[in-house]
Amino acid sequence: HTNSVTNLFLINPDGTDLRQLTHFQDNTQIVSPRFSPDGHKIACAISGPDGNMNLALVDVATGMAERITNNPEVEYLPVWHPDGKRITFTSHAGYTPNLHTITLKDNSVVQNTDVGEAVWSVQWTPGGNSVMASTMNTVDSVRVVLVDPDRTITTEEFRIRAPFTAWLQQHPEQ
Repeated sequence: HTNSVTNLFLINPDGTDLRQLTHFQDNTQIVSPRFSPDGHKIACAISGPDGNMNLALVDVATGMAERITNNPEVEYLPVWHPDGKRITFTSHAGYTPNLHTITLKDNSVVQNTDVGEAVWSVQWTPGGNSVMASTMNTVDSVRVVLVDPDRTITTEEFRIRAPFTAWLQQHPEQ
């Protein structure tokens, strides 16, 4: 991270062969990079000069970044599924952080959770079939939860019958 620009670098575990992977120059930030199961791509959140933070895939061979989400809400913390075909991530769509899963073949996105207390993706459960996430139900507690990445939300739009909302149409006399 230099002069308000973040770039990814690769280095061997022994500290040799430092190689710059991305070559951003404008006000670009990269957070929460995660290697794909096969090691050929890195999923990360990138915020460019427009300030919009979305998910991108960086090709390890070429360093080219391809944005895979494009929403005005912040999206970050990608978690690769073991088969490399989907990524579960945290999105602020709807104002509260919740989990979503994108299928890379067609970039279709499914919302997995719809809670008011916030859920952040952490990792795939070792040897399991769930995404481990953290959530805060109070200021002083953090919970670890398991979320099925095939889950879809069941929340319906909140509706109040007309007799109970009539007051919304009342105005002061003039």
